[in-house]
Amino acid sequence: MMKTPKTSIPNLSGAADLPLTLANTHCIVNYFPSEKEVRGSDLTEGNNEPRFFTRSKRGLPAAWKVLVATFDEHTGMYFAVQVLHYCCINIHTYCAAD
Repeated sequence: MMKTPKTSIPNLSGAADLPLTLANTHCIVNYFPSEKEVRGSDLTEGNNEPRFFTRSKRGLPAAWKVLVATFDEHTGMYFAVQVLHYCCINIHTYCAAD
């Protein structure tokens, strides 16, 4: 009988050890664990002030971990939205200036 190697499965159940705010010159994204919501805004578009918030609650801690892992100084708001959408999180985007 062949033994399968032991692999460690990362704990995706919570995001307690992760930052609650991700920011760079392009966008700012905030995670609110008590409200089970992620909100973000685009800092490059001053006229329309694009923003987003999550509508899904299930899987949000795991999606936040993925977003933290992929966020860097070049990440824009719409890339963050795509990452969360890839993690099956429903997103609502809007323009705050309207």
